[in-house]
Amino acid sequence: MSDKRNQGLALIISGPSGVGKGTVISKLLESFSCNGDIKDTSSNFELSLSYSTRKPRGNETNGKDYIFVSVEEFKQKIANSEFAEWAQVHGNYYGTSVNYLKEIINGKRVIFEIDVQGAKKLINLCQERQCNNLSIFLEPPSMADLVARLNKRGTETEESLAIRYKNAQNELAAGCYFDKTIVNDRIEQTVVEIKKIIMEKESGNE
Repeated sequence: MSDKRNQGLALIISGPSGVGKGTVISKLLESFSCNGDIKDTSSNFELSLSYSTRKPRGNETNGKDYIFVSVEEFKQKIANSEFAEWAQVHGNYYGTSVNYLKEIINGKRVIFEIDVQGAKKLINLCQERQCNNLSIFLEPPSMADLVARLNKRGTETEESLAIRYKNAQNELAAGCYFDKTIVNDRIEQTVVEIKKIIMEKESGNE
């Protein structure tokens, strides 16, 4: 059995596609690196890199945003038990390296940007392995707002938009599975709320 008091933290941030997970996490990492109002305990968060079989969007870079691999490579990694969790989402495969859990148990703090399906698996695995974790579910202010955000990307086809919209309707029912739920209306306020939740978790006042 591992002692959670000596561990780091798996910060699992999830929500439907288009809710703003990436933007929120980017602002969080920026805040931590600037050593803002969270002192020493959370200044060393790092972002987990997921494996994905989808094509890079816009300015996305392999090894920075995702580790982009072929379907064949991904399936080989499944066979080798290299993933803590993996899922097929919106027609593509996504997976999280099992090595991150080992790093967290050894004291690292890692942020996971992850789809709802994968987040559930990761939460369960963290519980099984007694890996210290905090899960946060981001909701859009409304479905109309979510659709507008997806359209704003300019990277989705009508077919992929329809798939993401349908999946989002199902995913919004999963909020009760997470430790905390936040409506991501204003990015700055969302970041403040998440930082407060982290401080409460790490101080033992959750």
